Amino acid sequence: MNRKHRWNRRQWISAAAAALPGRSFASLGRLFGNVGAGPVREAVDTKFKAFPLSQVRLRPGIFLDQLESNQSFIESLPNDRLLHTFRLTAGIPSTADPLGGWEHTRGELRGHFVGGHVLSACALLHAATGDDALKQKGNVLVAELAKCQQKLNQDGYLSAYPTSFYDRLKEGKRVWAPFYTYHKILAGHLDMFTLCGNEQALATAEKMAGWVDKYLKPISDEQWAKMQMVEHGGMNESLFNLYALTGKEQYLALARRFDHKKFFDPLAERKDELKGLHVNTNIPKVIGAARGYELTGDRSYADAAYYAIAGGCVTALAAGASGAVDYLDIPPRTKSKKTANLHALLNLSILGVWGLNYLLRQGKSGATIAARVLPQQQALIVQDIERIARSVQLP
Repeated sequence: MNRKHRWNRRQWISAAAAALPGRSFASLGRLFGNVGAGPVREAVDTKFKAFPLSQVRLRPGIFLDQLESNQSFIESLPNDRLLHTFRLTAGIPSTADPLGGWEHTRGELRGHFVGGHVLSACALLHAATGDDALKQKGNVLVAELAKCQQKLNQDGYLSAYPTSFYDRLKEGKRVWAPFYTYHKILAGHLDMFTLCGNEQALATAEKMAGWVDKYLKPISDEQWAKMQMVEHGGMNESLFNLYALTGKEQYLALARRFDHKKFFDPLAERKDELKGLHVNTNIPKVIGAARGYELTGDRSYADAAYYAIAGGCVTALAAGASGAVDYLDIPPRTKSKKTANLHALLNLSILGVWGLNYLLRQGKSGATIAARVLPQQQALIVQDIERIARSVQLP
């Protein structure tokens, strides 16, 4: 249809809001709602509600092929192998053949795929297909991980590596991203609750958050700022989500504790200090900041999220992925893609529309929007706004 539609600003914003649920910048599980008997009602209400993934089904094509490939892979993984390192850490005997790669028994990121991504995959695939076998697989993993949590008996701690990793973090010793993995496990459990209605998963997540709160309490802000230089994933986002689900203020306070001021403050002041930053370290923080704005109305979160999108992050988005170099505004040396980055960028791609919608909702014109972004990205944003204007005729 070639005819242009002349919409006023209110109509355009309404359409954008309808197409972009307010929590679309949360994890993929949070984006697509619950597929069960009824939606999981959040204790903290938000203006926009996500549609459930159960309302969408893929027709034959490359996307359905990929979904079925993922489904076959997840189904092929024996639960005993997935649980192996969690059980060993908890002191539960296991003779299963251990997984390799990131999940190697000596790997310091072990547990993030098994306890996090696999749970999220089970929940999302169940929501996308209605396959009860995947839901059951996720339920079994949740139950067995809860046994590990109980056996550990460490104030709710749950991971495939010991708490000594966090001692090293506190002491400034070399350690590979314990909170990065903890976030994935926490997010996986929240997805099992929101998409599959698994109450035990929510209970495990709350206990995990309780451990984090106790761990951070004696740590000063100055010391914590140094510790935050070690990758910590989207801990802020998952804790914001936990607050939204339960309405418990301690989770909101804990989410705010993960505000990475060294990263957020320059963005809120429109300073471009993104070049050379690690993509998969920082994009999850942006997603969390946007979720924080949605739940609290704190404009500093909105500004930080928007300027991150309009700044260096847009380079990675324009490429559709980040390559082997893994850093913002640095051209990749190869055409290889990192799936962890792709996962974050899928969420961030929705944030790009949200950022524009955010400014439009403030009554800003296209010219004002272009003036507010980071200077070296203005031409790119102007082009995007002009392209939108040509199709919908923004006044």
